[in-house]
Amino acid sequence: MKRIVSVVLCLILVFALVPSVFAAGLNDVETQIMTALKEKVTVNGKTAYIPTEYVNQAENFFLSYETTDEQGQYVLERIQEGRDLLAAQTTAFISADGSVNLSALSYDVKSQLLDLAVDACAQVGLKLTWANRVITITDAQDSSVVYFSNSAIIKTTGGFDAMTILPWAAAVVVVAGLVAFAFIYRRKMAA
Repeated sequence: MKRIVSVVLCLILVFALVPSVFAAGLNDVETQIMTALKEKVTVNGKTAYIPTEYVNQAENFFLSYETTDEQGQYVLERIQEGRDLLAAQTTAFISADGSVNLSALSYDVKSQLLDLAVDACAQVGLKLTWANRVITITDAQDSSVVYFSNSAIIKTTGGFDAMTILPWAAAVVVVAGLVAFAFIYRRKMAA
């Protein structure tokens, strides 16, 4: 009887205390934004696209932030304006691998694209900053919450440090000396 009561109590606790882990997913306007971000732009026979890892970061944001239809339509309009601006360019700014060479664009075009991106981010409560060729998108209220950064992630995992190598080098020298001594001693004993 005690076992049955214990099992029933355990089952009640398991089902009552398990937090909901089901994500709501993307709503219709967020799906439209993601589709727009995944679309490629063709200019002068060359195709450019947003790298997949950047699109994934945008999708992760939209999975955790609910966008209204008004906000979404505003963002979609800014994306389309950026596409139109790029499509109107006559300079070759798309490389063979599909990456965009922003330095080939005029300052005016780059400024317009940046303004569109800043405007779209502000609409959904984000702040886009550009400094030293690094784009960072943070929460507009709390800049410590970073949603996106295109900076190279380099983690220092150590480096050359003579003080950490010195004991190992000494151990190798000692072992090599012992092997040489044993070899020479064995030859003398055999002779």
